[in-house]
Amino acid sequence: MQKRLTRAEVPVAATWSLNDLFPSETAWEVEYLALDQARVALGGFQGQLASSAARLLACLDAVEAVQARMMRFSTFAYLRNAQDGSNPEYQAAIARVAALGARISASVAFVDSEILAMPDGLLEQCMASEPGLSVHQLPLQRLLELRPHRLGAD
Repeated sequence: MQKRLTRAEVPVAATWSLNDLFPSETAWEVEYLALDQARVALGGFQGQLASSAARLLACLDAVEAVQARMMRFSTFAYLRNAQDGSNPEYQAAIARVAALGARISASVAFVDSEILAMPDGLLEQCMASEPGLSVHQLPLQRLLELRPHRLGAD
């Protein structure tokens, strides 16, 4: 029976490169810190989504940008772990991704609730007055479909 090679024993030419995602472990760590700071900044939108169409757009764009960055960040960790699932550093990175993802989700949990709590017609007015919101039209429409099923604050 052939011995199974460890990741370190596999020739580099026979492996995939994660350099397009992050050129180094250090770059991934820098993004971890930056994503955590971005998560904190997202909380600055809380309580302000109904204040203006521009503020709503800024929040939705910021959330989308963090989600896109998180996708790249987590893909790097998951692919590294797929290279060698026995590596405890890679396993720890997966745990850090999950924890950061949970913190980001908690930080933006207010978004849907605030949009659903907008007075009738306000979201439609915002969409009519802010062309940039058109890229968010489908998710916003789907969210509004949930309004009749939303529990009250009490």
